[in-house]
Amino acid sequence: MKANRLLIILSGLTAVTIALIFLVPVVGFIATIVLLSIIPPWGRGRIERFIISSIVIMALIAVIYPRASSIPIDSVTARVTVIGILLGALSLRLIPRLRYMPVSAPTLVELMLIGLFIGTAGWILGSYFGRSDYEMLSGLYFSGWDNQGHFTTFANTYMQQSSAWTTIDGSEAWNQWYPSLHSTLWVLSERAAGSANLSRIGLLWPFIIWSAVTFAMCMMFFTWIAGDLARRVSGKKYAKQASVLAVFATGVFTLLGSPALFFNAGFINFVLAVSVISTASYISARSMRSAVTYGWFVIPAATVAVINLWTPMVIGLIPAGVVVLIAMWTLKPRGLCCGSLELSSLGLFWHFNRFAQLFGPDQVRVNSVQRLVQ
Repeated sequence: MKANRLLIILSGLTAVTIALIFLVPVVGFIATIVLLSIIPPWGRGRIERFIISSIVIMALIAVIYPRASSIPIDSVTARVTVIGILLGALSLRLIPRLRYMPVSAPTLVELMLIGLFIGTAGWILGSYFGRSDYEMLSGLYFSGWDNQGHFTTFANTYMQQSSAWTTIDGSEAWNQWYPSLHSTLWVLSERAAGSANLSRIGLLWPFIIWSAVTFAMCMMFFTWIAGDLARRVSGKKYAKQASVLAVFATGVFTLLGSPALFFNAGFINFVLAVSVISTASYISARSMRSAVTYGWFVIPAATVAVINLWTPMVIGLIPAGVVVLIAMWTLKPRGLCCGSLELSSLGLFWHFNRFAQLFGPDQVRVNSVQRLVQ
């Protein structure tokens, strides 16, 4: 009875959110983010559930919208994608074993993590809020040279409504095969939130917003690892206190310490790749049970995501992948173990040609005369 009641409630929330996506896109998009920490039947808390959902979604987007894809990235496809993700998450609840995954009340640690996310994003955005285009452009380009490169991929994807960028002479853009999953995610989010017909210079503020939100999300992910690890190693008696202290200390460091340098430098895709590797590895290797329950799909999903964010760093997932394979071999039938290995191999080989093109000699040259269509 409880399972059916919960399924009905979640179905109602999903239906309302889908309606909001069309009626009030910004509110519908925010509601979708909230539901991704509630509906999916995985994780032992809202933040952990959202982290796993984020990794899976990044992998799905990388597969659906690969580099140089002919699939349009516009308002229609963005909303269809968001609705598909919601319905897909809800459909998992139809599996009998997963139907009743309780939605607990937020804990103090989770509230602190949400506060860290809002505080970090707000702090960054406060520096640019109300500034002119000239001031925002100067703030980005003078604080970090790589902001130019990432704004270009974001603006190209938005303006051409595709991950395939056409140049004036019809040739392939020099940065066509640069891992730009973050740009695709940002443009899909911007389109799903109701943005339309922005000029190239008008994309400066959305670029800052999505960069800040992504960076704040990564800091929240890192801090969650610290809190969960402290809870595990401190023993039951002091688990809550240790988790709170770890979250507080790590949160202060992310706000006042060196991580902010990565945002200023424009290394958002690097930070996102590191957060995916860190969280996926931690969730998959923290215990044998976690490896068997989550690792078999989290590691393959993280593999696809990282290849499309910062390709060489995918080797960082190998240790956790080995742990998952050992756990699956020990506790589960060999068929499942082989299935997990095949999923990871599929992600690697499916993008191998992208890796080769990225590091091939033809991609090293930069034609300074080549310009993208405005």
